[in-house]
Amino acid sequence: FTCEGLTVEVPKNYRQISGEEAQAYTFALANSKTSMMGLREEKALFEAYGLNLTLDEYAMLVQTANEKEMNISTYNDQIMMNFTSTVDGETYEYLASVYESEDAFWLIQCGCLSSNYEKYRGDFFSQLLSVKP
Repeated sequence: FTCEGLTVEVPKNYRQISGEEAQAYTFALANSKTSMMGLREEKALFEAYGLNLTLDEYAMLVQTANEKEMNISTYNDQIMMNFTSTVDGETYEYLASVYESEDAFWLIQCGCLSSNYEKYRGDFFSQLLSVKP
């Protein structure tokens, strides 16, 4: 899958989600069990406020802006963030990572129902490690 210069390996049965269902994400993909969402944020947005962020600082900003408790770690030199969210009474678990291109930061998150997370966790790691901004 390719979007605005970013490429990522995704399951063949993912379909692109658009409209209200995609919310404010740059892209949203899903199958019946898992999803992947990506948000591209122009560096110029931050620079306009005098912020010249590193990738680590962007990751911390993501955590602060989302007001979620995230477990942040590094895997194969890639920042990984794990968190849960409850939507319409269902609890979802996500594995997310941040990336930097020449002119933007990307937040990519993979998720599923919490009860299925351990089953798909390895796939999420593989997908996030395949991202090329």
